[in-house]
Amino acid sequence: MIELRNGGFAYPGGASLFENLNFTLGRGESLSILGPNGVGKTTLLKTLLGFLPLGEGEFHIEGCGKGKEFWNIVSYIPQAKTPSFAFTVLDMVLMGRASSVGIGRAPGKKDYEKARDALTLTGMSHLEDRPVNRISGGQLQLALIARGLVKDPSLMILDEPESNLDMKNQLIILDILDYLKREKNTTIIMNTHYPEHALRLSERALLLGKNCRYRSGETHEVVTEQSIREYFQVESALIEYSRGDRNIRGILPIHHI
Repeated sequence: MIELRNGGFAYPGGASLFENLNFTLGRGESLSILGPNGVGKTTLLKTLLGFLPLGEGEFHIEGCGKGKEFWNIVSYIPQAKTPSFAFTVLDMVLMGRASSVGIGRAPGKKDYEKARDALTLTGMSHLEDRPVNRISGGQLQLALIARGLVKDPSLMILDEPESNLDMKNQLIILDILDYLKREKNTTIIMNTHYPEHALRLSERALLLGKNCRYRSGETHEVVTEQSIREYFQVESALIEYSRGDRNIRGILPIHHI
């Protein structure tokens, strides 16, 4: 089980971004974190990862300590930004094996197999020799996800993995994350600007608002027309579409308040 208990954070000299935050996640579940700009979504991820210290509360992963033990089972996938160095796609994905390879050692056969398996899963095998500064934003995001997969993480934390991508690449990423939950029992925490993506992927949602307001629980109870109005100042309509055995829910924005 993964749990945040009474989490709080404020930058020095500033007002609290969030306080008394609570959520729990079981193995193979997904949590989507939503909210308007400036309410602390990325900051929250940084505190979960230990990049920033929680001002109060505790983030706990059952059976896992801190430091190397934490990073052996947790992968972080940041927002895609074109790197300055011309690593190949394969080399960048191999960097995700660093904790297994060890300092000063070269990747072995198993590491290359893991990297190529991750590239196959993300549909990036044909670009393994391409420099990462010569691929598209969507391809780079898929390569970053592949890098996060090579250590077979128990928990993946993603910062807006579908932002700035076209619809096809957004759906590819959501399908990959859904596959990881179902087939690999991977737990997923992600920030997203898309309420419909939370409804599509996640069992649980955390909606952050201004003045430390928040709503946490099952996604269909958190992401509603009323909560979109209250937290985003947008009138919307919840829509549903069935195709075969799939029932897809989404949010249609109508106008801002």
